[in-house]
Amino acid sequence: MTNTATLNTPDPDKDEKAFLRFFNKALIFQSNNQYPQAIEYYEKAVSLKPDYLPTRQVLGYLYQATEQYTEALIQYRHAIKLHEYSATLQNSAGLCEELCRNLPAAKYHYKMAIQLEQNSAESLNNLGNVCRKLGEYEVAEKYLLEALRLNISIETLANLGLVMEELGKLSLALSFYEHALRLQPDNPQLNWNKSLVLLSQGHFDQGWFLYDQGKFAKTRSKQISPQVTDKSEFSIEYFRDKSVYIRGEQGIGDEIMFASCIPDILAVATKCTIECDGRLLLLFQRSFPEASVVGQCDPSSGKLNVENTDADVVISMGSLPRFVRRNYSDFPPEKAFLYSSNKAEESWRQRYTTKQKSVNIGISWKGGINDESRRRSTELNAWTNILSIKNINFVNLQYGDISDEKEIADKYLTEWPDTNHYHDIEQLAAQISALDLVITVSNATAHLAGALGVPVFILLPHSPNWRWFMGKNPSPWYGSATLFTQKKTDDWKDVFEAIEHTLISTCITEESSTDI
Repeated sequence: MTNTATLNTPDPDKDEKAFLRFFNKALIFQSNNQYPQAIEYYEKAVSLKPDYLPTRQVLGYLYQATEQYTEALIQYRHAIKLHEYSATLQNSAGLCEELCRNLPAAKYHYKMAIQLEQNSAESLNNLGNVCRKLGEYEVAEKYLLEALRLNISIETLANLGLVMEELGKLSLALSFYEHALRLQPDNPQLNWNKSLVLLSQGHFDQGWFLYDQGKFAKTRSKQISPQVTDKSEFSIEYFRDKSVYIRGEQGIGDEIMFASCIPDILAVATKCTIECDGRLLLLFQRSFPEASVVGQCDPSSGKLNVENTDADVVISMGSLPRFVRRNYSDFPPEKAFLYSSNKAEESWRQRYTTKQKSVNIGISWKGGINDESRRRSTELNAWTNILSIKNINFVNLQYGDISDEKEIADKYLTEWPDTNHYHDIEQLAAQISALDLVITVSNATAHLAGALGVPVFILLPHSPNWRWFMGKNPSPWYGSATLFTQKKTDDWKDVFEAIEHTLISTCITEESSTDI
């Protein structure tokens, strides 16, 4: 007779056997670079032994490798509870926090890693870089130089270059990039960084060359760079009597800016096709009637417009300046090269008249992505002195989420519920064209206002993005733009005071003219 007690007694080795089976299967998938399958089986292993450190560590690594940073953090945090004295775990958690844009948390983990392992060049480099992103430049330089003392790495040299670049010390930035390039001459990111410094300084010949070289290598783009072997061919004559296919850029601001080169090409080419972001399609079709303008295809579809072209030259829009913007004198003086719909513009003029103010000014206070956002953006509450000037209708042109500043926006700004400043560029162009002035940070709105020839005041950080040539006035790209640059790093006070003074002294009283 079978003993029922024996039948109901759990096998103490059953969970251990299942754990080993899942763990070993996960190892096989991992060794074959089948990360999703490996994660699946490591998760099964974790469910059986939640406090087994190696499983948590490797799961964190795999989630991080597959860009699932939130999931990676969960694993690293659990692992740190199990082994709080691991510098490697603290550094890995810092990397994930940084990739999740949680910079103060990343800084904490990097500092913990350094406390546990003082001579960790990697953690020192990471801490220095995150301090740069937070605007703590002196501290960033200190940590990065310490990392460099321990290990002369390309990454640390590049990060030091970025610190110097953001402080406006371009010669020093260039020296760090060049040192790194001596170690790895074909590094696309380093060539890209160096090109932006050279362009900022107005060194167009080498700057545009490295810009192209870095861009195509960095993005692995299918865009075809012109096969030019002789430097003398880098002129407008290269396009004469040829059919040209111009491919768009990744950012809409750059696409607008580089479109200023298109009239040069149209003047000499026999045929021109322009590929652009779909949001710019109507605007470009109206502005360049001599060309055929098409919207960009989604590369993930596997079909590209350019594959169906028989053009003599296929070129990225961002490569055009190398041929037609070789010197400052090559930038045309015309104020406008894009044109909004007359009918839509007039409709917006009618809307503005209902506010019964003598001047209509659009504003935008946020810009940039990733690392640049902090440097280029402002807080709306810093604008209150300007927004309080009487007899001005201030119009909200800001795109993106502004829910955290809604109270201030509702108090000072006019907005219409049928606008979508990110998706509906055709309407935004008409809205801007009907304004007397735009005041904005460096973002797509700044480029659009300048391209439309609308007077625009552009707020720039102490060391401006390369597109603004160190705050050179008047702006070479846009004849209607006036640049206001910080005198001190991360200090907007002087910029706001200068703009306020300019507005009050030029036009903004009830009795004054509305001419800006």
